[in-house]
Amino acid sequence: MVRHSLEKLNEVLIGSSGEVSIDSLDNLELTGSITEEVHILTGSEINADNGTIQIKSLASGTTTFTSSLVIGQSITLRLTGADTAGATVVYPTMTWVNAVPTLTDDDQLTFWNDGDGLKGSAGALV
Repeated sequence: MVRHSLEKLNEVLIGSSGEVSIDSLDNLELTGSITEEVHILTGSEINADNGTIQIKSLASGTTTFTSSLVIGQSITLRLTGADTAGATVVYPTMTWVNAVPTLTDDDQLTFWNDGDGLKGSAGALV
């Protein structure tokens, strides 16, 4: 049964020409690696549809982020240029693990929605 189900899933994935939605998989094991696409964020919406790794280059002025993350979604956002550009960032309503980050020239932020609202953590890359 499991072998047949996996063969059928493989046929569906290989033969699909659009998005694939899998409602349930139990005990999924992956062998090898997963390669994610890195998205260059041109807007300011924190959106998992853009992928889970995103990069935003900040310019001078204020960037106001919004979020459309639903329960169970998360992204990692790398912000560059804040310190050198004199940029200001406004975040959506959320809870930070430690404190709202003071941005440097190269920062990595993680956002997630755990069902109890949007959460975030941050760290400067060295």
